[in-house]
Amino acid sequence: MKSKYLYVIYPGACGGNHICNMISLCDGFEQRVSNIKRPNYKEWLLNHYKQYNYFGKPHLYVNAHLSKQPDHVDNLYEFVDKEYALNPDNTLIIQGHLFNFWAASDNGILEELGSEYKAIVMTYPPTNSLPWQRIEAYGYQSPVQDYTFPLDICRGHPIGKPKNMSLEVNENNGLYLDTVKFFTPEGSQYLRELLKQHFQVDLPLEADELHSMWFKWMTHVLKPEIIEYWNNKQQ
Repeated sequence: MKSKYLYVIYPGACGGNHICNMISLCDGFEQRVSNIKRPNYKEWLLNHYKQYNYFGKPHLYVNAHLSKQPDHVDNLYEFVDKEYALNPDNTLIIQGHLFNFWAASDNGILEELGSEYKAIVMTYPPTNSLPWQRIEAYGYQSPVQDYTFPLDICRGHPIGKPKNMSLEVNENNGLYLDTVKFFTPEGSQYLRELLKQHFQVDLPLEADELHSMWFKWMTHVLKPEIIEYWNNKQQ
């Protein structure tokens, strides 16, 4: 993919970090962690998922985050060296919820990153769907649900200072991912087809293994008896 950045814009609890992890396995993309040598990265990421103790954690803390600090666009320079972020060797995956991108437009980061980007916008899931159930279980309900397509992040910004720049995502530079379709056993294949169709990017087979494990996490933590167990235990 001939682009400095890939923006992944997603509602909370809808699998945004997991999607970023899978895409980081593709040729031409930066790794999600810097302390692992590139030849070992795929194996490291697979082992990270395999060793994840999703049985022993409250549902709220079962996620695909690779660090304790949320690696969102509005605090980009806290986890990626600024000079490197502005001049990456490969496509740098930059993520966040819609309000993180609004904050990044306010603090000047989006303007510094410039116009060489492509983007994935994930839908806000409908009521009673599996990702909606995860939002409910995690308490991630948000008044910000305008994950529409096309999307102009800066011009559609309802708060903060007026914007002089436009940061638009449309069919020419982005894709719209159905969160409900992603929350299925075939979610990695669905992502693979979208990446190939829109960005000419090949998602490797290791992503299927990651997704199989992740989906097992999701189906476990969203069982009503599991949610009830952890809710009672935390009271």
